[in-house]
Amino acid sequence: REGCMLPMQDACQWIESGKTPDPLTVTLVPPAGGRVARFDLLEDDGVSLRYQKGEVACTPIVCRREGRQVIVEIGPVTGSYHGQPEVRGYTLVVRDSGGMQTVSVPPAPLREKRLIRIEN
Repeated sequence: REGCMLPMQDACQWIESGKTPDPLTVTLVPPAGGRVARFDLLEDDGVSLRYQKGEVACTPIVCRREGRQVIVEIGPVTGSYHGQPEVRGYTLVVRDSGGMQTVSVPPAPLREKRLIRIEN
């Protein structure tokens, strides 16, 4: 569906057995021209109830089209949680009527805003 963004990680028996995904894979279907899609990635430590006290990180991900380009903005992260990584890379899987394209985004500090332009 247009505007959909789906974060994914490797399968694990239970969340405590997995590690924080790096790179994090995000499959996205860009919205139609002129529209903007937004997704807030919420994360916590995965093992405690600290999220109830606000120990949560939020990373906004915004996607839009500009002509033949797909523009993806990631971050900056707000908030924090115990064990949060300081840097992360991404694998963006862009799906649309033209097929599928995978783009690797190198690791960078989570507190920085990232702008990725993908020729489509």
